[in-house]
Amino acid sequence: MVLAEDFTMSRTDEVHRLTENVYKTIMEQFNPCSRNFVAMGKNYEKALAN
Repeated sequence: MVLAEDFTMSRTDEVHRLTENVYKTIMEQFNPCSRNFVAMGKNYEKALAN
């Protein structure tokens, strides 16, 4: 038995993964330096969370 919540969560995860792949492709093709900027932002978020 598959619950609707489980299906919705997996669908949300799939959409999130696809969105990240699109952003990654755009950054690599059009502005490679933005990768460093995004990585710094992610590290900053992690530091704030801890």
